[in-house]
Amino acid sequence: MRDIVLVTVDSLRADHVGWHDYERRTTPNLNDYAETSQTYTQAFAHACSTRPSFPSILTSSYALMYGGFERLSEERTTLAERLSDGGYETAGFHSNLYLSADFGYDRGFDKFFDSKSDSSVLAKLRQTVKTHVDDESRIYRLLQQIFNATEKRAGIELGSAYVDAEELTDRALSWARTTTSGPRFLWVHYMDVHHPYVPPDEYQRRFRDEPIDDRRAVQLRREMLEAPDSLSDDEVGDIVDLYDAEIAYMDAEVDRLVGTLRDEWGEDTVFAFTSDHGEEFKEHGGFSHRATFHDEVLHVPLFVDAGDSTDTYEDLVGLLDLATDTYTVCRSRVARELLR
Repeated sequence: MRDIVLVTVDSLRADHVGWHDYERRTTPNLNDYAETSQTYTQAFAHACSTRPSFPSILTSSYALMYGGFERLSEERTTLAERLSDGGYETAGFHSNLYLSADFGYDRGFDKFFDSKSDSSVLAKLRQTVKTHVDDESRIYRLLQQIFNATEKRAGIELGSAYVDAEELTDRALSWARTTTSGPRFLWVHYMDVHHPYVPPDEYQRRFRDEPIDDRRAVQLRREMLEAPDSLSDDEVGDIVDLYDAEIAYMDAEVDRLVGTLRDEWGEDTVFAFTSDHGEEFKEHGGFSHRATFHDEVLHVPLFVDAGDSTDTYEDLVGLLDLATDTYTVCRSRVARELLR
């Protein structure tokens, strides 16, 4: 049975990666992996945000099945649970609080890091609000206004639990080195491409002469969410520069992750890559990935690199199909059992 690495990236739209013919060099390393992969040019997320999208990725079920997407029902079987039952050692690493153990995403993982236990006091407060307070309630809106106003005025992001790509990669590789033999399944979800976009200066310089400092980047995030019509064309360009620099940073870290694992686990390690949704940059009047369903928020990159196929598929596929395709290219005993 072959080792499997699943990498998902938050907020990565398909038309900002090189193998979808983006004119900027955002993904030089991932382009190379895509060339040796089964690549799907018409892959679409089943929702425009993390919470309703991820049940499809990790449980192959639609968001509103089994009681809905707020928390994973025990009636849903996760990919990690099935692989664990089949003899895989499993680990998951991410820092999106909507994918935390509170919502059931730790099921099936022998090792699970969601940054919640290591987060700041303010991040823990934000998680408590997300978990226990109705997002339509008056108290939720009041607390959100306080956080938002502070970001806008001071340029300081309050209470983020996001772990950057370098640290997340280090954590995943540290776990990988504690394993002695396969089969192993590793899921890593990177948050860097999600706003606020605060990429390292070296990656910004690929796309602009002068880097934007973190304080200004956080202020731009607040402006794009609260007053998108107030942004000038130059400011929109700054936001896109920051977004693309985050993609480039993620690209380097994913290459470090997968390259190291293939050196240590073997070249036959399967690598699957996708995103949970995209991001809007005023194509339809707004930013981010709120409740719209245009291509910029639903069309996502998807490939499965198993080293034995370089086919490109232009048929329409959904992320619900990801687990099945990964199992197919693995040609493992577990895959054959699960696909009966």
